Amino acid sequence: MTVASVAVATDSAESAAGRKRIVVASVVALVVLAAAGIGGFLIWKNSQDTQMRNAAIAASASKAAAEKAAADAEADRVRRERAKRAAAVKDVDASINTLAEKQASEGLFEGG
Repeated sequence: MTVASVAVATDSAESAAGRKRIVVASVVALVVLAAAGIGGFLIWKNSQDTQMRNAAIAASASKAAAEKAAADAEADRVRRERAKRAAAVKDVDASINTLAEKQASEGLFEGG
């Protein structure tokens, strides 16, 4: 074997090894990029899910607060209506007693 043929064989072996290293490095880089992309997607998805969950909780709390405020307003309306009715009953009772006392004093009927 001549020096030139040994040099060509060595260059050929080195270039094949170099190509193999490039292929391996490319595959490793693709795997790393894919893993980073998947990881980034999962982080983004988790963030989106958390935002959606928080928005749903806030909406639910807001709805519950509105329902409680409506129930409290209705309870206040009922209390006011009952107080008006109680006052009206007292007024009617006092009016009846006044009229009865007046008629009794005028001798229209005898109270017993």
